[in-house]
Amino acid sequence: MNRKVLFAALAFATLSIGNVYAAFPTTSTATFNVKITVVNSCTVTVNDVDFGTVNSLIPVISANSGIDNVTCTGTSPVVVSFDTGLGTYATRTMTDGGTNFVNYNLYSLAAGGTVLGDGSPGTTTIGLTPSGGNNVNANDQFTVYGRTVAGQTVASTSYNDIITATVTF
Repeated sequence: MNRKVLFAALAFATLSIGNVYAAFPTTSTATFNVKITVVNSCTVTVNDVDFGTVNSLIPVISANSGIDNVTCTGTSPVVVSFDTGLGTYATRTMTDGGTNFVNYNLYSLAAGGTVLGDGSPGTTTIGLTPSGGNNVNANDQFTVYGRTVAGQTVASTSYNDIITATVTF
């Protein structure tokens, strides 16, 4: 066989095989994660409990905060707790900034009952499951009720206490 013909045949066969490999490309793969972390964000607003202006604390004086709100971006259950202010959970105290005081307490029911607090013995918290989810930033409502202790004789002046409400989510 002629060397030129043999060389041409080998060259043609090599080029043909090269084209076969070009029709089946090689591949390489990699894996990766797709992530998201969703966190719940909440705010709590509580209106003042204003007992108003009274001329006697002999009867129990009742008041409430109206409609208070917890607003959350998620749907995780939340708990609203309340500190003692100037007093204790047994008896909260409003003062005039001096030595005069009015005893009262806060409740989740208008009739009284278990004192609003931190969930420790003798106190309760307000538990809510925010609507959130598809209704993002929905308000979940509650009311704080206040009742003075009956039979107090106090000086005529203004009294105040500051309570901190905390939403845990």
